[in-house]
Amino acid sequence: MDAEVTEPAPATPEADGPETGLDRLRGHLRAGSRLTALGAWTVPLVFLRVCVRPLVFVSPGAERRARRRMMKFWASGALRIMNVRVRVEGRPPADQFFIVSNHLSYLDIVVFAEQLGCVFVAMHEMADWPLVGLVSRAMNTIFINRTQWREIQTVNDAVRAALEEGQSVLLFPESTTSFGHDLLPFRAALLEAPIAVRVPVQLAALQYHRTPVCPDPEHDVCWVDNVPFAAHALDLLRVPRVDATLVFGAAPLAASDRKALARALEDSVRTLLPPRSKPSEGPESAVS
Repeated sequence: MDAEVTEPAPATPEADGPETGLDRLRGHLRAGSRLTALGAWTVPLVFLRVCVRPLVFVSPGAERRARRRMMKFWASGALRIMNVRVRVEGRPPADQFFIVSNHLSYLDIVVFAEQLGCVFVAMHEMADWPLVGLVSRAMNTIFINRTQWREIQTVNDAVRAALEEGQSVLLFPESTTSFGHDLLPFRAALLEAPIAVRVPVQLAALQYHRTPVCPDPEHDVCWVDNVPFAAHALDLLRVPRVDATLVFGAAPLAASDRKALARALEDSVRTLLPPRSKPSEGPESAVS
């Protein structure tokens, strides 16, 4: 059954015509107010998370449930602050899972966090980012330096340990972000853990839509071309509204060989995305 999360808001006047000086001023003010609100939203929840962390020594299951609820609660508030509207198709996995998806932006993590509240495998640079790094460290993110291949086994061991503890994990097997024109090849290196623990792999696909208030999601939302994180994040916070669709696959996949699993997952995730050569237009209901 499809579920729709929130109703998209009407387009704003600044979407019409070329950007003016007043539009730029509004964008700067919007970014500043959102950044302030995100800070005020994030710091208390991270403090609460630190207070709850010792629960792992008494009841690991209770600690995992509390962390998951806090992650989802934080992400839901962050998306509201940034005015990100997410349409969900399919049913998110309910039990323990290992899930893969295409990867377009650091915003992907917040979108998935609202739905899943799971552990993420993320680039090591994220640990030092403002606000995002604070949350990711507090929520047991598994960091990887993808330029250091000797870290692959260490990360595989960490993912396997998380799965054996009953945690759920999300991986972006493209290993980098893209404009979303098509999938990049799925890398098999980090698919060892679900095979070893015999956890079937769920799949999902995410896309950001072109709308009058976000006419260029390839650059406003997708994070590519080595654009500095801070500069891109401020540009994203200036966007009046972002519309996204998150699709969950109907059935998990399993294989005894990680390369075969990577190929099967890549093919299956591709079927969840509409064929296109550029980011799709949003649903008709997304703009009015």
